[in-house]
Amino acid sequence: MVIHKYCRFYYNHLHFLTIISGAYQLSQNKKDFQLALLTSGALLAVMGFRFYKTGKFMPAGLIAGLSLLQCGRLAYTRLAK
Repeated sequence: MVIHKYCRFYYNHLHFLTIISGAYQLSQNKKDFQLALLTSGALLAVMGFRFYKTGKFMPAGLIAGLSLLQCGRLAYTRLAK
């Protein structure tokens, strides 16, 4: 159980650092959107699955919806140019 606890701790921090670096890359260069899209897509998949399993809107459904909007916004801005 202790090993599982540490794996989840490092996974959460790795995901957080990926989100931060994706946001930083996107703020520096609007054409560099791949990491932000990958992170939003991964968050959409994980939270969408949790929402599907539990059926509860808070917090899984809300985060999945926001991630879907972010993925759509990134795809739209990339395809619009």
